[in-house]
Amino acid sequence: MPKNAKDIKLSILILSIPTRFGIVKPLFDKLITQIGDREDVEILSLMDNKSLHIYEKRNELLKIARGSHIAWLDDDDDVADDYVQVITEAIKDKPFTDVISFNQTCYLEGKKALVFAAMEHPHQPVLWDPQVNKYKDTLRRPWHWCVWKTSLATSEPFKEAYDAGGQSCEDIDWLERLYPKVKDSLYLKDSFLHVYRWSATTTESVL
Repeated sequence: MPKNAKDIKLSILILSIPTRFGIVKPLFDKLITQIGDREDVEILSLMDNKSLHIYEKRNELLKIARGSHIAWLDDDDDVADDYVQVITEAIKDKPFTDVISFNQTCYLEGKKALVFAAMEHPHQPVLWDPQVNKYKDTLRRPWHWCVWKTSLATSEPFKEAYDAGGQSCEDIDWLERLYPKVKDSLYLKDSFLHVYRWSATTTESVL
């Protein structure tokens, strides 16, 4: 039976395309295991054959999200084994917070960097440090993979946007419009809950 909307704390939103089902399935399996029979978390996914632009897909998922808070995941992301537990406990402790931030382990072509995300941080790019032959650990403001109060997240629709290289940056555009509205934030400074991997051979736009 459908979950009772008033009890849902977290809506996990995932975009993908049918050809990447084998890539996203391990993420679904991990989240389903973590959720178990609990009634306060829902997974919502939109999987199409690129008939919609990514910003349109995001808006469609926001329309049906019923949790008090939402979090975005890409189909090739990974999460910590306690991802659901840590986030829902944080929401329970601070149910009205606008954004719950945590840290990310980032792999770019297999090279590791740590991303520390909090509202008080400056926005730094993840840059290669040739002196130590690794990516520099970096500070960032909360990214879309952090947890956002749904009423705040839906106050700004996603729009079509591209960076100078022609890459869709609808997520960055959305974040820049949300940041000024954040009144209350929580930083789980000891938690690394999100894993991002980028590879020229496996990363694919879900436009």
